[in-house]
Amino acid sequence: MPGHGSRPADLTLPRDTDVAHHTQLLKAAVDGVWLGGISTSAILVTVLATQDQVVNGLLLFSPAFGPKDAAYVLASIACKFFGLAGFYPSDANYTRYDTLALNGVALNAASVAELDKQLNKAPYDKPVLAVISEHDSVIDSAGVSGRFQQDFTHPTNRLLWYGNERIQNARVLSLNSALPQHRISTFSPVSVLFSHENPYSKKKRPTVL
Repeated sequence: MPGHGSRPADLTLPRDTDVAHHTQLLKAAVDGVWLGGISTSAILVTVLATQDQVVNGLLLFSPAFGPKDAAYVLASIACKFFGLAGFYPSDANYTRYDTLALNGVALNAASVAELDKQLNKAPYDKPVLAVISEHDSVIDSAGVSGRFQQDFTHPTNRLLWYGNERIQNARVLSLNSALPQHRISTFSPVSVLFSHENPYSKKKRPTVL
C-alpha cells in the first residue's frame, strides 16, 4: 500500500482502489490468488474478495471488522481537518509509528460499512484462515469471532483464537494465551507473525514504578 513502512504522513495516501489494482497485477502473474492482511488491510482484502470471484481465499490477522471504540466512524470527518492524530509516545522502536493517520481510520470505517452490505447479501463461502487475540486493545475480538462463525461458511475455515475464553465451535481453535512458564500473560494481536529471532519480539521494556 502507498506509504506503508515509510512515515505516518504518507499513510494519508492509500485508497480502497489500491487493493484492487495490486490484485489485478497479481492475477496476471500467478495461477491462483489468495489475499492476506493485518487489521485494516485485512478488511480491505475481505471486501475485495466478496466482490471479485478470482480470489481463492483469505488470510486475516487481527481483522478490523469492528473496533472497540465506536468513535472511529467520525474519522472521515476529522481527516478533512487533521491529517494525523497522536497515537502513542515514541519508544525508540523503529517498527512503530508515534502518530496515526486518520485516513486509515476513515478507510477502515468505510470498509466495515461496505463489508456489512456485502455479507448481508450473501455469506463468504471460500476458505479463510483468521487469527485474533481475545485481548486486542483496539479490535472487538468477540465481534470478529461472531462474524467469522456466522458469515464465513466454508467448512475448512479456521479461526485461531488466542485467549482465556473457550469458544465452542468446530471451526474455532481456542489456544491459551496465558503461559506463565514463559512469562507470557497475553498475546499481541500480531505476535504469530513474528519470528522468535526478531529482536523486537524479545525487547525488554523498562519497569515503571
